[in-house]
Amino acid sequence: MASLLSSSVGSAVGSAVGSAMGILKRAPRYDIEDYHVREVAHLAEGGFAYVSIVEECERGVPGPPRRRGSKKGRFALKRMIIQSKEQHEEVENEVRALRQVHHTNIVQLLAFAEQRVEPHKTEALLLLPLYDRALSNDIERVYGTEEPPFTEQMLFHIALQAALGLHALHAGGFRHNDIKPHNVLVRTAQDGKTVEAALTDLGSTSPVRQVVKNRVEAVEVQEWAQSHTTAPYRAPELYDTPSECTVSEKTDCWSFGCLLFAMAFANGPFENATEGVLTLNILNGHFTFPVGRGFSRDFCEIVQRLLTRDPDERAGMIELISWIDKVQKGEDPFRGVYTVADPIEEALKAERQAKEAAEREAALQAKLNAQLKNLEGFGSGPPEKASKRPAKRFSLNALGKFKPKIGRQRKEAENEAPAGNSVASETPEELESPPAASAFADFAAFGDTTADSSDAPNDFSFEEGKSGTIAQPTDDDEWGDFSTVEKTPDPPEQQAADEWGDFNEVDEEGHQQQLG
Repeated sequence: MASLLSSSVGSAVGSAVGSAMGILKRAPRYDIEDYHVREVAHLAEGGFAYVSIVEECERGVPGPPRRRGSKKGRFALKRMIIQSKEQHEEVENEVRALRQVHHTNIVQLLAFAEQRVEPHKTEALLLLPLYDRALSNDIERVYGTEEPPFTEQMLFHIALQAALGLHALHAGGFRHNDIKPHNVLVRTAQDGKTVEAALTDLGSTSPVRQVVKNRVEAVEVQEWAQSHTTAPYRAPELYDTPSECTVSEKTDCWSFGCLLFAMAFANGPFENATEGVLTLNILNGHFTFPVGRGFSRDFCEIVQRLLTRDPDERAGMIELISWIDKVQKGEDPFRGVYTVADPIEEALKAERQAKEAAEREAALQAKLNAQLKNLEGFGSGPPEKASKRPAKRFSLNALGKFKPKIGRQRKEAENEAPAGNSVASETPEELESPPAASAFADFAAFGDTTADSSDAPNDFSFEEGKSGTIAQPTDDDEWGDFSTVEKTPDPPEQQAADEWGDFNEVDEEGHQQQLG
């Protein structure tokens, strides 16, 4: 039994070892100058490039970490597929820049080779030092939270190294053109305490200065920038290039300001999750700092001066390096002259405004609740009966005579008159003048409207007592006291049809008669 178990275990171990050896044998191998490496793991890819982790080996056996730039015998291998003239130019740009500019804070090109994999397909191999991660990995870790990707101290430590590398690249005659968190690599130093940073991806490099002489060249610059730069980090002069200008390394300075902003707030100043790239804000140079994130006024001032719309007024790398160095030493880099508000004061101000807004909202809500409470039970009783009293207005009867709707008021006046008398027999002086609000309510009657109106004066005052005329107002009353006028009664058939039957009229002998 023991023999059988031992045999089974030995068989399993042998099978596992054989399988592992088979995998090792099947792993792609590359000869790049005097380096012999084997692919260990896939790391990343983008565009037409693939990045893998490789380790050095000799005759298929992993070798010791004996090479400078290796991390425990491992490297980063960047494979770039070349199928067009543009792709070949990009490879040449990166290799040229890496070979001409040597700096601690720029990735080092350890070896380079090209191999043909198909009749019309070539593969470029760039062997580079292996770093732990890119800054974008740290930003993605806290994306969507209030936690900053880096403390201000660590941010300045990394930013200073990246700025030194970018300044060396500019001094070597190149613009990077694609500064962003993905293209800044970091790793733990050999002492295990500090962090090392370096710029990478120099495939979009171009001459540090480019003179634009006309509109055609300006459009060419814009089109080139669309395919070689990242939109949220692109400088305004690459969105709208003047017909006569010089495009310089200040475009990288703008991108570096966006990089610092993203390292502090996990997002670029001109991008957000809902609206994407805010192109109009880039053209205007408009952005705002998030309030209450714990970054100093010096940091905000540095970002503000890097994100100045005018390239001639924009800060350069030498100024940036000097400012960061002074901040790290505890000195005042701007000697008290700032163009941005103090973030601490802004945070306190925002807190006060939020508190005041909450108090106002609570007061309004309490007032609304009180009003709603007062309205409880309102309208629960039976609805009030609507008044049937007709509106006071004038109309025309069937014969074209004015018939004022004042029947109810006249009837009340008649009821109050002494017995045997009629309202029509009383003179205007014997009746109480109506109030001004009921100015038209006490017209007794109207004359024949067929009278020639051309004889009437402009103030509508007619001679008193004439048939077919309105009595002339007296005294200073606005409406005056109107006298009763002689009036021809309507024919009987009209009286029967008249809807205003509540009015008292006077017949030809002067006697009162009741209509309808």
